Amino acid sequence: SRSSHSLNSLPSDFKLSPEQNVGNQASQCQTISEHWTTKPDGEIHIKTTFSVSDPASLPPVTVNDAFQQICSIFPDKPALCIKRNDNWNITTFVQYNANVTQAAKSLISLGLEPHHGVCILGFNSP
Repeated sequence: SRSSHSLNSLPSDFKLSPEQNVGNQASQCQTISEHWTTKPDGEIHIKTTFSVSDPASLPPVTVNDAFQQICSIFPDKPALCIKRNDNWNITTFVQYNANVTQAAKSLISLGLEPHHGVCILGFNSP
């Protein structure tokens, strides 16, 4: 659960815009932070630490970034394998990436916009 903070106990990196920092109660209720947003298309700054031994110091990576990196490292390696009628069907990372790209373009052509979500229910196989 999230803990609530009074304005006197906010983190040191919490910032108010000049318009909001006027000292009256109404403006203090409309504080903004660089580290959170309630807007679907809002941007945030990700908090990171910088230490070689701390995994949190690694730069943030999206699922798509990680997938693209794996596809470039192992393009011809099996990504998905499924046995059908006693035969193994193997999908390489290059083929898998092509399927993902085709599905993404199809969703965009149907009107999907950035920051919108999709739920796909289906079998976990190619």
